[in-house]
Amino acid sequence: MLKERGVAPFSKWEKELPKFVFDPRFQAIPSYSARRAIFDHFVRTRAEEERKEKRAAQKAAIEGYKQLLDEAKEV
Repeated sequence: MLKERGVAPFSKWEKELPKFVFDPRFQAIPSYSARRAIFDHFVRTRAEEERKEKRAAQKAAIEGYKQLLDEAKEV
């Protein structure tokens, strides 16, 4: 739900709350502290996923550059 509502992984609770406060799935969670805990967990895990994706993209770019250098060396 948080992902489909466009919650940014590095944002704060207060800023993102208006995006999902009236969603029935959000209101189904009984307590405020549980809602906040779920949000915090989502933000942390999504931020880590983005970091991993960024590292993988950097690694792919470096490998592509090395391959390009090897091809240029052969010519």
